[in-house]
Amino acid sequence: MSASAGAAPADTFLTLARLTYVDDSPERRSDALALLAEQPDLARRDVFAAAALGDRDAVGEHLDRDPAVASAAGDDGWTPLMCLTYARVPQRDAYGTARLLLDAGADPDAGVLLGGDVPPFTALTGCFGEGEQGPGRQPRHPQGEALATLLLERGADPSDGQALYNRMFGRDDSHLRLLLAHGLGRGDGGTWRRRLGERQDPPGRMVALQVDWARDHGFTDRLTLLAAYGFGEGTPLDHPSPWHERVALPAVFAAATPAGVRGVAAEGAPLDVKHHGRTLLHHAAWIDDVELVEVLLELGADPGVLDDEHRATPLGWAAWAYAHRTAALLRPVTPEPLA
Repeated sequence: MSASAGAAPADTFLTLARLTYVDDSPERRSDALALLAEQPDLARRDVFAAAALGDRDAVGEHLDRDPAVASAAGDDGWTPLMCLTYARVPQRDAYGTARLLLDAGADPDAGVLLGGDVPPFTALTGCFGEGEQGPGRQPRHPQGEALATLLLERGADPSDGQALYNRMFGRDDSHLRLLLAHGLGRGDGGTWRRRLGERQDPPGRMVALQVDWARDHGFTDRLTLLAAYGFGEGTPLDHPSPWHERVALPAVFAAATPAGVRGVAAEGAPLDVKHHGRTLLHHAAWIDDVELVEVLLELGADPGVLDDEHRATPLGWAAWAYAHRTAALLRPVTPEPLA
């Protein structure tokens, strides 16, 4: 699907309404709603649009006419269930619509290989949201936990490598608690491992990657949670994590929690040291971690420092990422002009 002028209205709406993991922003979702205002019958005309809107009644009408649409895929491989979990426009009844689709035969493990790359972006991935563009551009589904629970109860494989990657940057572990409770890291890898073979990491390695990341970045609560389920080992030296640092991280990055930062600051660790060209304050601003930004500022981190690639302040990073809460903290203390 494409948002080009020649695309069908439903295709354009879906491209704008869903997370695409290419170019996501609130403005795109606003454009989707503007298109919907011009085409108010989209849900009645297109089952994918109906699912994206969580319109249970409209989806029910499509199913009454053709039950096979529950598991149908568009030209891009997206199913109605995926359109529902990746949509970030207001939805009428997301949970009821998802349950209706699953009752009609929708595949809870539906997914696509974006750009042909692994791991797949599944319906479950869409529930959890977030990713490299930050939670402001790629937010979680408002009912993500309930929808993810429903999918897992209906057979979705909890070892979802893309969901794990997208959510590993921040300190919140709610996704891990849910996935671990449903068998994350166990089993044979399910549908996608059978389909992709060695291209898809086995479940145990997916969790080992999370152990590596948590250990490298001082996420002690995450390490404790993973250890409680028997996952205390990271990736082996002969097959290391692609994210594992070859050299030790600067102390403030290796203790990237509020308590950890207080600890290393008390020992004299510099707060404005850069890693990959940016400070921890840039990173905390981008992921909208209010508590971490507050602690860094309290301890004397410089809000005016520029990153090496974009020459932007932490406030600039927050503004680009639509991280409104951290931007509000940084705006009064950032020197002008904003880079």
